[in-house]
Amino acid sequence: MRQILPRLTERDRTLKSSKYVPKRLLKRVQQMEREKAGVREILGVLGVVIG
Repeated sequence: MRQILPRLTERDRTLKSSKYVPKRLLKRVQQMEREKAGVREILGVLGVVIG
């Protein structure tokens, strides 16, 4: 018998790939999200290097 798996929603994918945001940067990142800053800009603030 074949098992039917639930479809992943966008929220599920986001939760699985989310990372810890340091408390000292949280307010700044939240402000950037409200201002619709680019993902690369936010990752730069978090110190994530995109190769």
